[in-house]
Amino acid sequence: MPDRSAEKIISFIDLGTNSARLLIARIYSNHSYSVLRRQKNIIRLGEGSFAQGVISEEAIGRAIGICKKYLEISQNFNVNEIHAVATSAARDADNGQDLIHRIKSEIGLDLKIISGEEEARLIYLGVSNNLKLDDRLCMFMDIGGGSTEIIVGSRFEYVYLKSLKIGALRTHFRFLSDSDTGIIDPAKRDEIRKFVRSKITYPKAEILGHSIEKVYGSSGTIRALISLAEKSRGKGAGSKDEDYADISEIEDVMLMLCGMSIEERQDIPGLNPARSDIIAVGAIILHTIMKEMKIGRIYPTDSSLRDGLLFDYLSKQPGFVPAVDIPVREKSVKHLGRSCRIDEEHAEHVRKLAKELFESAKECGLHDYGPEELEMLEYAAHLHDIGQFVAFSGHQNHSCYLITHKSIPGFNQEELRLIGLIANFHRKKVPRIKDEIFTDLDENKVKSVIVLSLFLRIAEHLDRSHDGRIKRAYFSKRGGTLLLNIESDRDCSIELQATEADLAVIENTFGMNSGINEIK
Repeated sequence: MPDRSAEKIISFIDLGTNSARLLIARIYSNHSYSVLRRQKNIIRLGEGSFAQGVISEEAIGRAIGICKKYLEISQNFNVNEIHAVATSAARDADNGQDLIHRIKSEIGLDLKIISGEEEARLIYLGVSNNLKLDDRLCMFMDIGGGSTEIIVGSRFEYVYLKSLKIGALRTHFRFLSDSDTGIIDPAKRDEIRKFVRSKITYPKAEILGHSIEKVYGSSGTIRALISLAEKSRGKGAGSKDEDYADISEIEDVMLMLCGMSIEERQDIPGLNPARSDIIAVGAIILHTIMKEMKIGRIYPTDSSLRDGLLFDYLSKQPGFVPAVDIPVREKSVKHLGRSCRIDEEHAEHVRKLAKELFESAKECGLHDYGPEELEMLEYAAHLHDIGQFVAFSGHQNHSCYLITHKSIPGFNQEELRLIGLIANFHRKKVPRIKDEIFTDLDENKVKSVIVLSLFLRIAEHLDRSHDGRIKRAYFSKRGGTLLLNIESDRDCSIELQATEADLAVIENTFGMNSGINEIK
């Protein structure tokens, strides 16, 4: 039996373009879990003016309302932690950050915007961990309101992730208006199909290069279409046969839905009336993808991104069995560094020195940051030189841009911004709390960047020769002086000169006199 003495209750919230979802789970010390609550609500965050790239005030109000409700439910379950993410609508809208700030200020919920690739990765985690898969490759597809995620992978790892801006709600408002009856004539249908084909040209080439055993659909749109296909086939509700739909059945359902008005679709037994306006466009998207990618049959799964949030959380817990593999964040950072051809030995040595400075500074009482801040520092240290892939001059700025504008699986946008800012100040300009680059960033986060970037800055100085001649670096106190202790068995005059030039920065940051103690 699970150990109930060390259990935690965690809430996971997914604020999507069409729907919001909640999952509350009790997690035991042996990493088993039980689901306490699942809830889904259609909120239409991408409705109305989203076609022009803006979330409407009405939609923002609905989002705040449902997040408040989910927060209340979570509090009623006495949750220990809440992990909340926002996807396509918040990611792509010009006022997406305004939505995040409104939710934070009005109800106190900290919502993180995740990239399309991270959304795809979380969907993969949720689906693959809830299916009986093996080492054969499968394809996973999720047609959401704002985007469609396509993943290829096995039970053990993914080999392809892609997020496409062809969600059912987004595509509906691109081609249809509120005044339309819902009937989609052949000309309009072909126009939508052409649009979808244009978006999947490159993914199609990638996916057809893999030998795929089976295809699963994880979204409400796909599950609804498969259900309609099965009913038209005559499958009864009590049948024990595996659920699925062939491409010919999906085509029949698509043609039926396109020929019906919204009112007629609302009367279809088993179809959520709230989905009746966009389900036909969803059917066109699904059929087009299946046809172009030569998918003959698709199977439904109830798992989704919120399940992925749960498994992602579990995978980060110490001692969790699947965590013996390299964590996804570490894999992502290493992959980005190698793709930018960094000096990996230098990057890892700077990372080691930065960690030593962080930990010794904490022992000296210079800061009270914990594992999360250390993790951001270590990733920034590994990636601090990737900007040299663009140019050496000003490469710290290029590093910041590449990190903050790259979709890196495993990270949300705020984390990438912090990593990018820490890397940005590893050389040249010293950060100040009022710098324009910190606009809209919480003051406590700004202060953490100032401290963490100093550790990276010193660590970089201490490996100027790129040969690891500084074996160890750490802070200690002697009287009222802060000492930077440097252990080396070779000449390190270049490193010492660079570090001495920044003693004033150390003193200004920590408010005490400083010096260097060279240990041979």
